[in-house]
Amino acid sequence: MEDNVNLSGEIFSAKNNNPDIGKLKDFGWLSNKTDREKLINENYYKSIRTRIHEGFKEEVIDFNELHALHILGRCNNPNEWNINKQGLVYGMVQSGKTANMLCLMGLANSAGYNFMILLSSEKNSLRIQTQKRVNKAFNLNPYDGTYEASENDFQEIKSLTNIDSDYKKKSSDELHSVLESNKTIIVCLKKNISILKNFVKNLKEIKDNYENDFNKIKSIIIDDEADFASIDTSNIDSDQESEFKKSTAINNEIKRIRETINDNCYVQYTATPQACIAADPDSLVGYPKDFLWLLDVYKINGQTFSYLGHNEFFDEHKSELIQIVDNKCWPHYIKDEEGKVEMIQSHWGKVDKKEQSLKDVVETTLDDFKKSDIYRKQFCYDYNIAIMDFIITCSIRWYRHYNKHSFSNPPEEEEIEKVFNDNDPNKKLEYPYHAMILNLAYEKTQLRKILTIIDLVFQSVKNDYYNDKNLFYKQFEKQKSKSNILGKTIPSLNDLKHFIDLSFIIAEKNIEDEYIYLLYSDKDGQQLEYNSRFNRTKKAAIIIGGHSLSRGLTVENLSTSFFIRSQVKSLGDTNLQMCRWFGHKRNDIDLISVYLMQFSSDLYTDLSRADNLLRDEFKESIHLNRPAECFLISLQNNHLFAATSPKKSQLLVKGYKSSYSDGKRKIINYPICKGNEKNDQKLTKFLDTLNPVKVDLSRTAKLYKNVEYKKFKSFLKDLKVPESQIYTPKSYLSYLDEYNLNGKDIPEINIALFGYGDSIIENMNDDFFFKTYVGGSNPRTKFAGDMWIDKPQDFHDKYHSGERQLKRLNGDSILICFYRFNPNWVFNVPKSKLNLTDDQKKIIKEGKNKPAIILYTIVTPLGGPTYKISHNKKRQEIIRNSHCLEWEEKNTIIYNE
Repeated sequence: MEDNVNLSGEIFSAKNNNPDIGKLKDFGWLSNKTDREKLINENYYKSIRTRIHEGFKEEVIDFNELHALHILGRCNNPNEWNINKQGLVYGMVQSGKTANMLCLMGLANSAGYNFMILLSSEKNSLRIQTQKRVNKAFNLNPYDGTYEASENDFQEIKSLTNIDSDYKKKSSDELHSVLESNKTIIVCLKKNISILKNFVKNLKEIKDNYENDFNKIKSIIIDDEADFASIDTSNIDSDQESEFKKSTAINNEIKRIRETINDNCYVQYTATPQACIAADPDSLVGYPKDFLWLLDVYKINGQTFSYLGHNEFFDEHKSELIQIVDNKCWPHYIKDEEGKVEMIQSHWGKVDKKEQSLKDVVETTLDDFKKSDIYRKQFCYDYNIAIMDFIITCSIRWYRHYNKHSFSNPPEEEEIEKVFNDNDPNKKLEYPYHAMILNLAYEKTQLRKILTIIDLVFQSVKNDYYNDKNLFYKQFEKQKSKSNILGKTIPSLNDLKHFIDLSFIIAEKNIEDEYIYLLYSDKDGQQLEYNSRFNRTKKAAIIIGGHSLSRGLTVENLSTSFFIRSQVKSLGDTNLQMCRWFGHKRNDIDLISVYLMQFSSDLYTDLSRADNLLRDEFKESIHLNRPAECFLISLQNNHLFAATSPKKSQLLVKGYKSSYSDGKRKIINYPICKGNEKNDQKLTKFLDTLNPVKVDLSRTAKLYKNVEYKKFKSFLKDLKVPESQIYTPKSYLSYLDEYNLNGKDIPEINIALFGYGDSIIENMNDDFFFKTYVGGSNPRTKFAGDMWIDKPQDFHDKYHSGERQLKRLNGDSILICFYRFNPNWVFNVPKSKLNLTDDQKKIIKEGKNKPAIILYTIVTPLGGPTYKISHNKKRQEIIRNSHCLEWEEKNTIIYNE
């Protein structure tokens, strides 16, 4: 794949899509390096920076700070305020967004912002968790919010919230006294309607009574988890006179905060921005119309430095980290190719959804599993494996800690459970936490019954280890192999024995009346307390939960996840938030496993790919410096999931139309579906009716120019491609019909064929998912890449001598490239590293005589209809203006210096 170059000359790679943020010149109002250095060298900020990043490596700190500078530069300049801005920061689940928010607040304070509002979760425990981070970063007293000054050190700063209480109703005089003293004010607010109303009421009172002081406010409003609670989900009614009348409660109060404070910048933070992108651009709390920023994780050579996220779990190390469980181990929906529920799978067979609900089937299952040892032995085997996995990896984690610090004697239970104060130099000697979560249902009564089942399974696992050891030996060997593949080693059985005993003992220690944690939203649900002096979470914890495991909750050193929830309709943003197993340290990668049913594995694999596509769109817009008004972000949906909920997506255009007419290549990666084995025959038959033209380039292909549209349409609609793919024949033909509906002519269609005859392609793939099969640019042979195969040699020469075209321009032809692959080639390692047996060579040779696997790419020039899979209707009205099309045309050809 070829590389693209933006206006500053920075490489933007469509293949690796990991452009260097350090080369971006545009920092908004902070583009002057001297201004940035002044901020980061301010003494108080430097102390904030140190406290935020305690334990971080310096290069990671610099990376986080660089992102925060870019974000602040896109916010309002507090010294030259203009129209209030609103933007969005798109992070990753469990990726350290809070550290970036705090860094942004520290820089904002240094720059002159004096009122920082941090909107936290609706849960009190999570607000307190955030407040503690704020207090530590800004060195504030946790109980009264004042700055904890040392000798010759004082800061004019105060938090109006603390760890004991959220924002309370105050008199305007009390709040004004802090404002009048010229102190920087921090408030960390829970998204609770009464709390927000009290805050708004006090703001209005001060505005009415102390206008001069109030007008000094320069506020940055940071909305954490901005897609949750903040979004307006009321029914859209164009006849409403005021947006405040139609809005949902939390959304309404946040808008009132923005309406009341004259100078404010609103910044959304989320790892799942779908609902924010689908929001109303005309709203004070809606689409982030002024800027979008992608908060990436630190990487070295394209690999995450410490973070484990969806790419590691569902692409890079899928075979090692994902464990597929039997589909009869828990009831779940069976869906058709369009994602509609057909039946319910139970342990006794398939159930008609009209005869029994999933809830009823779950209740019967719980009763059967509780009463019958035979049922548990037959259908709960994977539960046993997961719990044994949890015990083995816990013992390995503790042994590694013991070995690392060269302790003289193996620890006893008390030493494992011992906790040191954060400021204690012995903190590093503290044994690490270890945890397992089971997410099967969300109803409180069901969760309690599940706890009983897991208790029975745990006792079975314990009995196996101390008596038979059949399951233990099997899982131990599996762990040894897994660790070896991932470049790790594990201790011997003899070395682990003491730590396995401790793992069982501590995991089985009672907390209240049970030894298993049961988390749910009710007030009597348990909490994970990692900082409390009382009821602190055990160092080996088994956790059962439902909705409480889905957002904001961090489980320290989560190792084993057993996630087999089933939903009528899966939502992309909600399901990604359920991945509590993201965010853990790459160094512990061999200790982590996620147990899923096949349907969940397929769902999360597709969600991972959709998230990558969305992140790619952000990256390109940022690194090509596309004007904010020309951002049109598309959201991917397929039969497995919708991008976000219907209530949050009322402004989205839905359907089969896709984002084709942007001049960029669209790729089909996955070939397997019913009927696709006949695609090669259909392709050959179709191309035999056309006349190829000669290709005088270094890349071997057959080229067919100016193909008759009716003939092409008849062929393409008969091609079989998985519905889970985005760029299906159905979606593309539907898109081409839009040309006529918009009074445009369909561009000329050119077709290229790669892998024809005996030159059938043998390409690396992962379970027939082909990641990178498209030929890229080659400076040695002066070839610009497959997406330019229909261009003459002088075009390719220009591409490598200074005039590099990034997209197909308005007036260019459509290019569709078909690729034929050997169906017997399944190796996902480079050919140079293969050591094939004679039988394997024979199988590959036989594959050349079988119907080839057919994949394709599509490139449609700029200037066509701009419909997308799912995008904001109001944003589409903006994007259709001539200014944006002119910008795309102008910035598509780059001249190297």
